[in-house]
Amino acid sequence: MREMAGGVSAAYQNPGTPCPDNVRQCLDGIRQRVAKARGPLNRARVIARSLRELGQEMGAAAKAHGYDEGQRPTNDELRVDMPLRDFLMVRWLAHAGFKLMMRNGTGAKFCFRDQTDAQQSNFALDRLERHLAQAQHASSAPYALALGRQQMIALRWPQVNAAESEPETLRNAA
Repeated sequence: MREMAGGVSAAYQNPGTPCPDNVRQCLDGIRQRVAKARGPLNRARVIARSLRELGQEMGAAAKAHGYDEGQRPTNDELRVDMPLRDFLMVRWLAHAGFKLMMRNGTGAKFCFRDQTDAQQSNFALDRLERHLAQAQHASSAPYALALGRQQMIALRWPQVNAAESEPETLRNAA
């Protein structure tokens, strides 16, 4: 019983933390019932009947632990709870800011350093818009703004054709 609880405990508690109360109380109850049972056959029956109860308590503890762990941001993430309307406002403000930064020339106070900087900003906004689309149950909604930003980036930093970038002497030699 101890080995089973120890093996499963990683699902419902962090190392070095005490066992959740509901699991500890269930284990104590099982120990008491097993101690009262007479004979190995009766003990085996008590244990078998008690395993379902122990599994339910461990599952409840794991669910609570998983929910708590899922609510904590990891590494450099930030979790913000606010109404959907506020997120929509942030999205439009961010998109307007992106457009403003694209219009400003290099060296202006608010501008992108280079194409990579603009792409990273676009990807960050794209992640926000995809989550908003899931919250609104509209799968195609975010792509219009993201494609518009991609087009702005492509117009600002056009891809150089390999043939155009060759020195004149190499093209004439061929």
